Amino acid sequence: MAEELLLDDFDRMILRRVQVDVRATGEDIGAAIGLSAAAVQRRLKRLRRLGVIAAEVAVVDPATVGQAMGFIVGVEMERERADVLDAFRRQARADPNVQQCY
Repeated sequence: MAEELLLDDFDRMILRRVQVDVRATGEDIGAAIGLSAAAVQRRLKRLRRLGVIAAEVAVVDPATVGQAMGFIVGVEMERERADVLDAFRRQARADPNVQQCY
């Protein structure tokens, strides 16, 4: 039987904390929300296993890596044919400077 996805207030508080700083220790999170470090770690492990926490990423300071500017660009396609859209998707995925595409 699959584990049901039920989030309680502690889970939500833990998620808020790790969204601000994923490197926060179980001890720090536990002290802030009133749980033991072990309970926080068990909950984090469960949240990862269930896919609630989908990824843990690093936010890089662009200036320190020689990219002092970031851009949000709107792209309007002249034609909305599947082959044209697929070609654009492939090109966007292949470009390491493209971080997100919607």
